[in-house]
Amino acid sequence: MLEVRLDENGNAGIYGLAAPFYDGTQRTEFILFDDGTHRVVERIHPGFFDAAIDRGDDVRALYNHDANFVLGRTEAQTLTLTRTERGLEYAVPNPPASRADVVEALQRGDVDGSSFAFTIDAEEVTQDGDTTVIELRQIGKLYDVGPVAFPAYLASSSQARGEQSRAITTDGQAVQVRSSDAAARKQMVDQLLERRLVADKERRTLEWRTLEARLRHSSLPR
Repeated sequence: MLEVRLDENGNAGIYGLAAPFYDGTQRTEFILFDDGTHRVVERIHPGFFDAAIDRGDDVRALYNHDANFVLGRTEAQTLTLTRTERGLEYAVPNPPASRADVVEALQRGDVDGSSFAFTIDAEEVTQDGDTTVIELRQIGKLYDVGPVAFPAYLASSSQARGEQSRAITTDGQAVQVRSSDAAARKQMVDQLLERRLVADKERRTLEWRTLEARLRHSSLPR
């Protein structure tokens, strides 16, 4: 969800869903790795943002994560963050007049995605069949939220500022997630995949030894 709403005076405000909570569907999980046989996905727990909201992180609303395009700020009370059943929603009811170009781009439909920048304090890793699930449990710090021009873009390791972005679709609208700890995320996924390979090798070795034992047993004279 990303839209422009007019107040009673005709002033345009920006309202969006920065990050959706996992609701049991694939549209609210983030695919970090998928080779056709194994997946690593990331899911946001409903309590993930609690610490940032409760302690009142000084969060900016930025266009394209660019500090040169500030739309609002929580400390200035020009940005409001709200936890809902769907996820973390944001509101910039009165963006600067100098950012009328951003508002126009949203109204025209040129921009229809939202994003947020963050770090992670706590997460839980579980295995669900061939899918490794990383559930984000507690945020470290929330830096910014806001509209982005390319919500479906999956950033490479050369992304500016070393940030990693992942994209999903929710309610028909694109929502981008950017993590400011891309190196740590990549390292974790690499370690998970390595452990997976080791586990698969050990399982295959055990299966082969079991088969060998059965073959030897079946070939013994009766």
